[in-house]
Amino acid sequence: MKLDVDYEDYLEAEVFDRAGRLVGNLDCYWEDEDGETEFLGIKMKSVPGKTAVVPTRLAEANERKSCVLLGLGEPTITEGPSLDCDEELDQLFEERVYAHYGLSSPLKQHRLQIHRTEK
Repeated sequence: MKLDVDYEDYLEAEVFDRAGRLVGNLDCYWEDEDGETEFLGIKMKSVPGKTAVVPTRLAEANERKSCVLLGLGEPTITEGPSLDCDEELDQLFEERVYAHYGLSSPLKQHRLQIHRTEK
């Protein structure tokens, strides 16, 4: 699903699950050293204080509706790994995220940089 998307434009945008239910808002994202967005941090509506981490492979930005669509159901997102947007996403956590969503980790090792909404 991932194409060349500037997720900076979607910070604070609403995020919907595959059934069209609002799950939260895009609070941050992590980019690799090549500027590719690897993970999204979604501030969950149903669990205040939780920022779910979802691989961008499972997301699609909808420019027309100014929102982000996830190819997942809300329970899968809610039960998934979470990380505060102020924290670094390390290799071990990255592997946990991929495992939770049933995805294989990329072979390439990389450092991720955080981008978040202004507080």
